[in-house]
Amino acid sequence: MARLGLSGPLALDANCLSYLLLGHDPAREEKMAAAAREAASFGMTASALALAEVLVEPAKNDSPLRFERVFRAATDSSRFTLVPVDAECARYAATLRGSFAIKLPDATVIAAAVLAHADLLLSNDREVVRVAQDYLRAVYFDDWDPEAPEAG
Repeated sequence: MARLGLSGPLALDANCLSYLLLGHDPAREEKMAAAAREAASFGMTASALALAEVLVEPAKNDSPLRFERVFRAATDSSRFTLVPVDAECARYAATLRGSFAIKLPDATVIAAAVLAHADLLLSNDREVVRVAQDYLRAVYFDDWDPEAPEAG
């Protein structure tokens, strides 16, 4: 699979956002860093709800200083845009949830990616990828190998 072949923003599910921000899994963190490097010219996006999911762990287990560091890493970056869960996002997410019987946070991730005009959604949830592929390109993170040779 090699490069993601981006031509627009890269949307992240909460799991991929956590690889980028929390640093608990060095192998996935390095893969996510490769994705972020590729997305540098287009930017990255995620729903505000995905950020809330990521922040739960440092809120429960870490010092307030680490919580703020993780929060600032997601909100102070010019390369990263958070999509608010506003009325438009809520409406889109509810429609997805009703149509596909997926969890509301997953529907919100997909809705936010579409509303942000993301080129690709990166997720480590096969159900999210399956549903998202009806609306935009989506890649299952653990199947992606940034070191694979280019096809062709």
